[in-house]
Formats: sequence, C-alpha cells, structure tokens
Amino acid sequence: MDSASFAVIFDMDGVIVDSNPAHKIALQAFCKQHGHELSEQQLREKIYGRTNRDWLTNLFGQLPDEQLRAFAEEKEALYRKIYAATIAPVAGLLNFLDMLAAHSVKRAIATSAPRANVDFTLAGTGTALYFETILDDTFVSRGKPDPEIYLKTVAALQM
Repeated sequence: MDSASFAVIFDMDGVIVDSNPAHKIALQAFCKQHGHELSEQQLREKIYGRTNRDWLTNLFGQLPDEQLRAFAEEKEALYRKIYAATIAPVAGLLNFLDMLAAHSVKRAIATSAPRANVDFTLAGTGTALYFETILDDTFVSRGKPDPEIYLKTVAALQM
C-alpha cells in the first residue's frame, strides 16, 4: 500500500502522553474547590474524553460563556502546573513517529483538549514537528464519543 493513501491519527491524552493521572488530580482539585466531589465512576461518565464545555455543563449546568472559559482555563492551568515536571512521551512513541516519518506516512492529532494543552504537550515531549495536522477542541461542536473530531481530521488530511 502506498503511504500516501493512509495516515495515522493520534489522540493526545493517554496516547502521546500518559496525562490521565495529572488530569485526574487537577479535575478532583478543581471540582473540590467548586463544591463537587466526584467518584472515579462519575469522572468517567461525566468528564473524561469530553470537551471542557461539555463536562463543565454536565457538572454545573448552563453557564455564561465567560464563566465557562474561566473555569476551563482554571482547570487546565492547574493540570499543566501539576504535569509540567514529569511530562514525557509514552514509551516507544518517538521511535514509532520516526518510523512513520521515514515512510512518509501522514500524522495528525485529533483531541478534545484546548490548544494551550496541545502546545504544552508538544513542547514538553519534543514532538511538534512530527505532526502536520492538529485539531483541538476549537474545531468541534461535539466532544467524544462523537466522531466529529476524527471526521474533520480526515478531511484536513485530505484523505
């Protein structure tokens, strides 16, 4: 198969980096600060994999856009502070990315994360130059498990 006929689309959290423990700590701290204590099951059902808009609305109900943005940035800044000292690519990622690049396979990131977290992750792992296409939470109106982010990434890759 010609490498131009396919691509590899990566999620970011849990695929490029094992950021889920740091996200969990940040989420629990943020929620506690705002009067919510969530179990692991509630985190899975209400928060994980969703856009900030989606999970904040699940948790707090309808909020003005300004409040949603402020809450999202508060939580994400906390996450970046927690994870900054230990961020690293998952084992084997760099070798895999090198192999894909050597075979001219297109590479993209499709994530529900905000751009600040994407930039933080790519800088912290030294992987920015490996990805030609990056779609973050600003590209979608529906978070996962809706396939919108992946469909838009395929379109951006011109596949």
